[in-house]
Amino acid sequence: MSGQGTSWTPADDPPPAPPWEVAGPPAPWPAAGSSPPAPWEVAGAPAPEVRTTGSTAPDAHRDPFAGIDPFRTDGVGIVPPPPARPGAQYRLDAPPGAWGPPPEWTPPPRTNPLAVTALVVGILGLLVFPLVLSPVALVLGIVGVLQVRRTGEQGTGLAVAGIVLGAVGTLVSLALVALFASLSWWGG
Repeated sequence: MSGQGTSWTPADDPPPAPPWEVAGPPAPWPAAGSSPPAPWEVAGAPAPEVRTTGSTAPDAHRDPFAGIDPFRTDGVGIVPPPPARPGAQYRLDAPPGAWGPPPEWTPPPRTNPLAVTALVVGILGLLVFPLVLSPVALVLGIVGVLQVRRTGEQGTGLAVAGIVLGAVGTLVSLALVALFASLSWWGG
């Protein structure tokens, strides 16, 4: 500037450009809205030659699900239904009532209470009072087996277990009574 009566002010210069608009080296990514360059375009190599052989090459990239709407509500799915077999009762396309009547509910067979009591008393007879409870378990087990055979209830195994425990408890308690009686007789 020559000093001829004009003075410089900051308003005389244009404002600096924002950093994102400054011209510089090209960005390594494409500009917004454009597709990225192919690898051979960046390196400067010629584009590769693509050859297709036969009539199946165009179908190789065809979408197999192109005509299928995954949100269909008409009951037709992507997977075809299984072939119908004679007597198939679980087909989804069967008419209403094709499954037949529902099975009737029957309660499970009842367990004989005397059989359960024989088992419990037989266990207690071995542990607590064998001289009193073991013969009771033996009798309850025998009556329980007879009732199970007559009525068709469950509990044969429980009654037999009560018989076995009652017999073992009775025999052990009688053997102990005989042993103590003989010791007191011979001992003095």
